[in-house]
Amino acid sequence: MTTKIDRLIKLQENLLETANAINIKLEKICAMLVSDQILQETISPEGEVRSALQCGEIVKESFKAGLCLSKDLDGDHKLFQYSVSEFFVDEQEDDDSTEAKLNPPDISSIF
Repeated sequence: MTTKIDRLIKLQENLLETANAINIKLEKICAMLVSDQILQETISPEGEVRSALQCGEIVKESFKAGLCLSKDLDGDHKLFQYSVSEFFVDEQEDDDSTEAKLNPPDISSIF
């Protein structure tokens, strides 16, 4: 019994180490993306040099727009999954699943 617990602990430690390594790489990727965007925004399309504050505001607004787009895409994905589940009906379903289809989930929170 102890060996199973030891293996589980070792597996958890390996998983944690892997997650930490992935997080470090993701942080580097995020830093490179932000620095690339800041570098691109230092000069306006008209050729004028922008201040650090202006570049920061542009990056901040871009980040907020990205979050909004992500949330919107998540909502669209949920609606798509619901539509697919309604369109492709299995003929060998139980009565319980038929009842669930008659009472679809509330999607008003998506809008």
